[in-house]
Amino acid sequence: MALLGVLDAPQVLSQAYAWAMMLHDRTPTMGVAEALDSTFSGEAPCALCCAIQKKREKQQKETPIPEAKPSIKYPPASAARNITICPPLGGYETREDGRTDIAPWRVDSPLKPPPQDWA
Repeated sequence: MALLGVLDAPQVLSQAYAWAMMLHDRTPTMGVAEALDSTFSGEAPCALCCAIQKKREKQQKETPIPEAKPSIKYPPASAARNITICPPLGGYETREDGRTDIAPWRVDSPLKPPPQDWA
């Protein structure tokens, strides 16, 4: 029930009912396309739509907007002054061609399949 109150369910349901009634009343005289356009354009609202809009505006005026309070849980990155970047613990291994590799376990040649016993 609290969720329905928070989500403004009564106003949403009232607005849906008002739109349904507007479509029901306008479709026989205007046709479906024109009734949809006039209902959702907002240019010719019904009495119920006007009452819902007035109530919504009244609620917005009465409800204060809460001020955003900054909550710092972690210091910003600019506050960290002593940052040290260290090389990897294992260091780099030199290959035969003189290059250094970060991934020394990588093998450039494909692995050979295990021998098969054809006995």
